[in-house]
Amino acid sequence: MANNEFDKFLSEREARQSQTRSAEEVVVHETAAEWQNLKDATKALTSGKTVEGNRLEWRPYSAYYPDFLQLKNVAAIFIDRGIRNGIPQACSIRFDRSASGPQDMFLEEKSPIPAEVWSLEPRAEGRNVVWQVKELGKSFTSAELASQVAIRLVKQFEDYEAAFGR
Repeated sequence: MANNEFDKFLSEREARQSQTRSAEEVVVHETAAEWQNLKDATKALTSGKTVEGNRLEWRPYSAYYPDFLQLKNVAAIFIDRGIRNGIPQACSIRFDRSASGPQDMFLEEKSPIPAEVWSLEPRAEGRNVVWQVKELGKSFTSAELASQVAIRLVKQFEDYEAAFGR
């Protein structure tokens, strides 16, 4: 009997380790593509849409500028700290005022409303990558997160406009 219990224990242990390795492999091999999928989903979801006559505009920049979705004077900025071992590092989305161009800068203390940052951590869910948003305490697929980004950007726009009495 002891051998059967031990064999069962070893089999269960091996199965758990295989699942863990599989999850790690999913994150390693799929996160970069899923980061791009998130941006593509956000762009597709908002393409051609307007809020109070203002277009939602996707602004991808080549070079080192981060991609962002702009709505008049606010933006959802997709930020990462480069790729290490095939995984984009420190992915986040910052909701803030938008600069008028890639060369422009602005001082946060001059903004009438505070910026908000969502820190994203890739997690394996089965064979897919989902995004754990630390600040919201939830996980989202890229399609779900794209929708949340668009909603949050419109709320940022509303707050910004209200701060100026518009």
